[in-house]
Amino acid sequence: MEESPWQVSPHPGTYVQLAGQHYLVLEKRHSYQLRQGKYCLYGIRAVVRAVATPTEEGGILGDPSCQFNARSPLLRCAVNPLGPCQGCPHYRLAV
Repeated sequence: MEESPWQVSPHPGTYVQLAGQHYLVLEKRHSYQLRQGKYCLYGIRAVVRAVATPTEEGGILGDPSCQFNARSPLLRCAVNPLGPCQGCPHYRLAV
């Protein structure tokens, strides 16, 4: 039996592997239910995106040599978040 990736609750920005496929956790939502006057955790939903095998760089979006790159698997950069990086007028080499 394959071990569930949900033994540890993954936070947004982390990768999980399920049945040989890698997923990036984008968002996590908790649901609560009122039982006997107390709120109890009822369920957790994770919004994920299928991705290729994570790279050693951690799946950074865009050009990591740019000063404005967020160095994140969720956001490319602050100036041009949708990209593309090629030909961007805001490109500056990181120092």
